[in-house]
Formats: sequence, C-alpha cells, structure tokens
Amino acid sequence: MQTRSDLTRRRPADGPAVLLESLRRGRWRRWIDGYALCLPALAIVLGLLVYPLVYNLALSLTDARHFEATGEFIGLANYVRMAQDPLFWIAARNTLLVVAVTALVELVVGVLTALLLWWRFWGRSLVFLAVFVPWAYPSSFSAFAWYWLMLPPFHSFYTLHALTARFWLEGIFGMGAWQVLSICVMNVWRGSSIIAIFVLAGLNAIPEELVEYGRLEARGLRDLLSRVVIPLTRRFLVLATLVAVVVTYIDITAIYVQTGGRITFLFLGTLAYQSSIGVGDTGYGAALIMAQVPVAMALALFGLRYIEPRPSPRVAEPAALPPLGRAVPQRPRYRPSSQREGSAGRVR
Repeated sequence: MQTRSDLTRRRPADGPAVLLESLRRGRWRRWIDGYALCLPALAIVLGLLVYPLVYNLALSLTDARHFEATGEFIGLANYVRMAQDPLFWIAARNTLLVVAVTALVELVVGVLTALLLWWRFWGRSLVFLAVFVPWAYPSSFSAFAWYWLMLPPFHSFYTLHALTARFWLEGIFGMGAWQVLSICVMNVWRGSSIIAIFVLAGLNAIPEELVEYGRLEARGLRDLLSRVVIPLTRRFLVLATLVAVVVTYIDITAIYVQTGGRITFLFLGTLAYQSSIGVGDTGYGAALIMAQVPVAMALALFGLRYIEPRPSPRVAEPAALPPLGRAVPQRPRYRPSSQREGSAGRVR
C-alpha cells in the first residue's frame, strides 16, 4: 500500500521550489563555485560571438565608409536600401536555392551511408576509412581538386563532355554555375561523411530488441524505417540536418574569399564582401551581414525544439487518500457475462 511519503517522492518537483530549498540549505555556495569555474570559458565564448554581432549591428546603423571605425548615425537607412536593392534579392534567392539543394543531397547521401555502415558486412572497415578521408583535407584544397576533376586542366577522355555540360549549365544559370557546382559536389563529399557519423551513432543507440521486434511486425523495409528507425533516431536526423545546412551555408557564403575571387556568382556573402571591402561601403556591408542573423537564429531554435527531449507530463495528485491504518476497499473483480448468467441461474 502506497503512503503519502511515497507519492510525494515520486511527484516531480517544481524548479522554483528546488531553487528555494537549495538556497535555504546553503547549497548556493557550491553553485557559485561551479559558475565561477565556468566564467572564464563563458567570457571567451561571449567575446567571440557577442562582440562581432554587437559591433556589426552598431556599424549597420551608420554610414561608415572605407574601414571607418565610426560614422554618422542614420538609423535603418541601410536596411531600407537593402530591401530596395534587386541585387540583394537575387543573392538571397541564389543562396537559399543552392544551400537547400546541397544540404538535401548531403542528408540523403549521409543517411544512406549510415545505413550501409549499420549493416555489418565484409569490408565495412574500408567504408569507415572512406568516410573519414574527406575531413583530412582542407576545404580550399578539396574545392580546387573537385574543380579540376570536373574540368581537367589538361586534355583527358572526358574533357569534351565536361565542356558540353558546362556550357549547357551556364546557359541556364549564368556564368560561374559550373564552378559553383564543383563547390557543391565538394560540399556533399565532405558534409555527407560527418552526417553519416551522426546518424550512425543514433542507429547504434537503438536497442537490438526493438529492431528485432520491428522486423517481425513490419511489413517490409520501408515500414521498418518509417515506424521504428526514423522515430527512434529523430534527434540525430535533426542534428544532421542542422550540420548539413550550417556547413553548406558557410562554404557557399565564403565562396568568393575561399577561391580568391575566381567565383563571382552572386551570393549573400559575395555581395557583402564586395560592398564592404571592394566598394568601401562598410555600413551597408554590415547590414547585409546582420540580415542573415535572424535566419540563423530561427533555424537554431527550430532545430533545438526537436533535439531537446520533451518534458514528461506531471503526475496528477490523488483526490483523497484513505487514513493510515484503514484497509483500502478492493474493487470487485470482473467476470465474463457467461459466468454472471450462470451464477444468477444457480441463485434462482
């Protein structure tokens, strides 16, 4: 029989109540020591993250030019100018399209690679090695290597076919599209490997009993993936999606700097660099950079919502408990209707 103390211990405690109880008992001293030890690392992280954002925000509200530290305050004029600039919308469209398509391909290739590694077969170690190889090379070296593979600097057996494909692609999307495609292929090559590692960790965390039970109950492989594997690895898939989007976005926005100005296809990073460094319009370039911050914050909040575990529902408090020492009345056991009818006949 459960007592009041048992139910009280099982009941989840409130956060403010725990805080007040800890302060009353003097546990705040240990909390101060812990936060004091974390304070140097926190200061470094905030200095590296918060200071550039605050500085760019302050700079975007001025008309600073040619690397001036300060300028006259003009309010939101740079943002109004950005909203009326057709180049900004072209760069935003190109960035959104390329990042979305590349991240989607990365996610598909990474998940398929993780499923292949999850299946134990001969030569699995070689596939592991091939997955870790892309991260051994710098991104700039990998970008030039893939560009030379797609368009060799010397004549090879597929040079004419590569030139034909390049002219066809650039005829649709404009000059520089073939170079951007090489960067995207390189990004898929690098990004899918780290995604495969994340997803494989989630697959290995699934208990074998659940997998075996799912194989028995599922109608096929598709039913097993949709009803067992994907729901149990949801957090890892969301984390892999965030990693794919972040890595792809960084490589695409910095494509002009990484290639030494060889790829001039219009993206948000390219437009911001040319406006602030090339032209010298520092305030407008800072506004272009700050326009990307809300998108990044929304993406992070959306991802963390599905990565963090949902809080467990609160246990409902009992309406009334019988006094201690009194027997709890037992409910009558359920009997089938046939037994009830038979007993009624015998009573008669």
